[in-house]
Amino acid sequence: MGEGEWVPAQRRDQGESVSLAVAMGRLWARGVEVDWSTYFAGAQRVDLPTYAFQHERYWLSAAPVPQADTEFWDLVDRGVFDEFATDESERATLQKALPLLAQWRERHAQKQARDEWRYRVDWAPVPELPARLRGTWLVLAPAGDAPMDCLEALTAAGAQPVLMIGDDLPGAAADVTGVLALPSLDPAALAVTVRTLGASGIRAPLWVLTRNATGQDGPPASGQAAVWGLGRVVALEHPDRWGGLVDLPETMDAHVWARVAVALSGGEDQVAVRPTGLVARRIVPAPTQPAEPWQPTGTVLVTGGTGALGSHVARELAAGGADHLILVSRRGLDAPGARELAAELAATGTTVTVAACDIADREALTGLLAALPDDQPLTAVLHAAGTLHDATVQTVTAEHVRDVLRPKVDGYAALRDVTRDHDLTAFVAFSSLAGVVGQPGQGVYAAANAALDAMAQAYRAEGVPALSVAWGPWAEGGMATAHGDRLRSHGIMPLPTGPALAALWQSITRDEANVTIADLDWERFIAAYGVSPAIAALAPAPPVLAAPARSVSEQLAAAPEAERDRLLVRHVQQEAAALLGYADPAAVTAGAAFRDLGFDSLAAVQLRNRLAAATGLDLPTGLAFDHPTPVALGAFLRSQLIPAHSDAGPLATLDRLTEDLFRDDSAGPDPQLREQLSERLEAVLNRLRAQPRGFDEATLDAADDDEIFRIIDEDLGLS
Repeated sequence: MGEGEWVPAQRRDQGESVSLAVAMGRLWARGVEVDWSTYFAGAQRVDLPTYAFQHERYWLSAAPVPQADTEFWDLVDRGVFDEFATDESERATLQKALPLLAQWRERHAQKQARDEWRYRVDWAPVPELPARLRGTWLVLAPAGDAPMDCLEALTAAGAQPVLMIGDDLPGAAADVTGVLALPSLDPAALAVTVRTLGASGIRAPLWVLTRNATGQDGPPASGQAAVWGLGRVVALEHPDRWGGLVDLPETMDAHVWARVAVALSGGEDQVAVRPTGLVARRIVPAPTQPAEPWQPTGTVLVTGGTGALGSHVARELAAGGADHLILVSRRGLDAPGARELAAELAATGTTVTVAACDIADREALTGLLAALPDDQPLTAVLHAAGTLHDATVQTVTAEHVRDVLRPKVDGYAALRDVTRDHDLTAFVAFSSLAGVVGQPGQGVYAAANAALDAMAQAYRAEGVPALSVAWGPWAEGGMATAHGDRLRSHGIMPLPTGPALAALWQSITRDEANVTIADLDWERFIAAYGVSPAIAALAPAPPVLAAPARSVSEQLAAAPEAERDRLLVRHVQQEAAALLGYADPAAVTAGAAFRDLGFDSLAAVQLRNRLAAATGLDLPTGLAFDHPTPVALGAFLRSQLIPAHSDAGPLATLDRLTEDLFRDDSAGPDPQLREQLSERLEAVLNRLRAQPRGFDEATLDAADDDEIFRIIDEDLGLS
């Protein structure tokens, strides 16, 4: 900074914070080192484009605000008194009032954001139209079950049901119209059923029946709710082979089975059938009502307490007045950062116990709670433990299901059992958005969290202050961190820690068993995952119907031979770029490995679904890993598509003839042959325009090479 150069840190017409920020910015621009990490505590650096001339906007556009409002709040935020005051008395008053106004605005903005994050599940009545089914329906029933009312209801609706007992399935059955699985499946069995149907060549949509998974007839059954959680993921991973979920009441009769047939022929994919009618699942906003936030006291037990989310919760509990924290994890003090966390919390005056414990072990939990002193009773439990196992439904095993359900579902059940004699003010489970809307590649995790949501409903019905919060990803840690960039591009934004905890504290005091807290951009979410009836009302606007574009198969058939490889590679690049959130498909280079681009099992499934929809092919789930670059994947798609078009008619024949004629000589055939070809082709054009009677368009489409030459020589009279 030049000698004698001054930068003011206070200005009469600006608030202190604004003046200081401007001063620091000017110092930094003049070469003075500024420790921005201290000034912007908790902020994160973000990457910006390194190429200055690539004009691509990375910032979110703010909603338009009236100019008068903008100017007013700008003056309030900057503490500019002179714009409002006419004398010293008014100035003194405003000097106290403006900071209060700024604080009110900040609180209001935070509450509005928290309200926009909150959702709940609702059930809407469904009009009962006449049931109309057709074709062969396979009915998968457990051994010894012969549901005659079900078969009769399907028959009355127009279907031809075929009862399949146990694990028996027919071979390839292209004529099957639908598959109905009766209520006997658990998540592992559902995964096996999906795999078995695929291996048998049965492409018909699978409908899965459950019994009391939704809580329409009292507390829901958590095991059946888990099936719904996995089913929503099957819908995303195999949309062409999925029908939906239908929940049944405890008591069944012919009238209820008739309504099942109505549900199977309707447009809903998540339905509960009850004697009084049909209801369909909906995700709806759940704004908060004025209420005091929860006040922790006494001893609070936090499972997963040394993990990323558990540590955030522990800090908030210590700051909020909890006397004693029990932080439980599998490794206890040996967990990374556990000792440092314990020391940090103890420095606030809170007593801290860090324990290694299997929370699904009731005996171990009982021993842990028995050591509590009488003057520090257990008052709350926050269950944040869990494990994530990324796996597509095609690869899910019973072991995967056990490993994921044990800490989350079995642990919550064990906590309930060992705390029955404790007077709790909160019994909170950390669930996941995956259990509410599904997430490709996280089927087992979605099943576990859907079960957790159901358990909270059941416990609250018993009088326990149970609450299951289905969280979106957190900005500072959590199991979804590895998928952060992908989730953002799909409209699932990370939650800042402070406001997320404030939303949790506010929710604990409400009379609700389930709530979803997630920052969702529904337009991007629906673009990535599609729109189901459950979330259709949350779409920003009805989609505009455009003229149908030609499919990839149609484009391939019309393209010259030399362009086909490029066409397929370009299409793979476009779909991959869309998944990664790139505006320009060229950002996905043709030889780049999908793994290096950031593809995981979730993205691989979505790429498979997009390519399957575009090509009409039955593609494997691991497509992106079996063919790891756009070039390799394009070559695979060509190998699957070209056989269907190698004899696609005269256009393909002319393509091959053209390629043969110009292969060795860029100038084409010699002049004499060129003249002969021109005459014959002109004659063909004349006859085609005259629509000769000897052949029609269908004949040309079905003709092979020899028949084309016969038409030219005989039907056109040019032999």
